[in-house]
Amino acid sequence: MPRSVVEYHTPNKYKFLGLFKLGNMFPMGGLNEKGLSVSVSAGAPTGGVNKGINVHLLTREILENCKNIVDIKEYIKGKTIE
Repeated sequence: MPRSVVEYHTPNKYKFLGLFKLGNMFPMGGLNEKGLSVSVSAGAPTGGVNKGINVHLLTREILENCKNIVDIKEYIKGKTIE
């Protein structure tokens, strides 16, 4: 499975290096400019319809918006994660 490391910088967000599967716009993991590292460790979907934020999108949002574990806890409060 081809992968690439991409540097992302959305204005007014933390910069991050993300590990992407080619063709996917959401990272499988990464490291942001504050030193926070996030990765996805998940199995294959079990089927059915999921309701909530996709874990790969959440990975990107965490890397762009959080600088530490406290920030992550606050950021994900109230979110349904699939």
